[in-house]
Amino acid sequence: MSGIRNVLFVIADQLRSDALGCCGNDFVETPALDGLAREGVLFPACTAQAAPCGPSRACLMTGTYLHRNRSTRNEVPLARARCSWGRWLRDAGYAPALIGYQDYCPHPDELPEGDPRRTGFSYHNTLPGFDTEIYHEYTSPEYRAFLKERGHGDKEIARWEEHPWDVPPEGPGERWKKSFPAVFTAEESKPRFLTDRAADYVRRKAGEGWVLNLNILPPHSPDVCPAPYHAMYSPDRIPAPWRSEEERLRGHPYHRHMICEDDEAVHRWWREQRAVYHGMVSLDGSQKTPVNEAVFSEFDYSDPFHPGPDDAKKLLWIIRDTNYKYVEFADPAYDPVFFSLREDPEELNDLAGRPDSVPLMWHYSRRLLQWRMRGEDRSVTDLMAETLGAAPG
Repeated sequence: MSGIRNVLFVIADQLRSDALGCCGNDFVETPALDGLAREGVLFPACTAQAAPCGPSRACLMTGTYLHRNRSTRNEVPLARARCSWGRWLRDAGYAPALIGYQDYCPHPDELPEGDPRRTGFSYHNTLPGFDTEIYHEYTSPEYRAFLKERGHGDKEIARWEEHPWDVPPEGPGERWKKSFPAVFTAEESKPRFLTDRAADYVRRKAGEGWVLNLNILPPHSPDVCPAPYHAMYSPDRIPAPWRSEEERLRGHPYHRHMICEDDEAVHRWWREQRAVYHGMVSLDGSQKTPVNEAVFSEFDYSDPFHPGPDDAKKLLWIIRDTNYKYVEFADPAYDPVFFSLREDPEELNDLAGRPDSVPLMWHYSRRLLQWRMRGEDRSVTDLMAETLGAAPG
């Protein structure tokens, strides 16, 4: 037993660090995750390398930056998906398994002739190297069978999938529809179902070396939360979002573009949504010197389904450390933005226009360029090294 090594890799989609007690949230209750953080290693300065969720998973699973793997948006194919940790562990003698979902599109050039995914869209795939134990994003045959075992019929289950909130017959009234509890119990919820199946898998594999990737959709939308968690937090207790009227009206053009639909007048239920979000987080439970001097992120905010002539400009790159955050845009009309994280953690005061910021901005811009240069695609060079029998590097 002492020589056995097991790996449990869990992803909760759209789980923010500031929604966890172990990361400083002073009203949310996440005892299980807080305990895990106490007994393990917590990375308080960790940052997702890419957004949205599909590209972020692609980076996690391949260990590559977005500008190398080029899976820039949800549903954009991931080239060379076989170069991911599931395949590497399979080659090392493990049999990695998936419970949940990975949602990636195989690249057509990597599929055999006759595979329908060469010409048709397919997003719900398991990465190479993984055995699919249960493929469950919003639902699954296994989940429906579980509900039937608990006495629920086909019509009831179908209604749950289409209208999972227990809204009274007269309608939601002045309340947000999604603030009502789920029609199922907490014990019947999808996170509990998947977590229980993961525990079953671990028990079944006792004595063996196992690798399990458990991916759970909540707290991702559609914001379905069972009782009593749906009402665990009062909307009145939800902290107000970080807002700056100056930034919203006259700030950087990228900010105005991204927050145009984030106004209270447009989204009147934001407090209720955040309260339900924290309830979903609870349904799952001293900072050291960082290993890396800085972390990097990037975002391609073009629309691959509606390509346009300016798509090459819709890119941004970020470098941040414990002191500053610097953002560079591909659009030449967009100036960089620069924040002091110690003095302005809410990032409301852009320092880019101040003359005394220029030397620091030049320093961070240079570091950002060096990072991009180190991470660029070297596939042809690697291929040459492999052909000649030399180790790439």
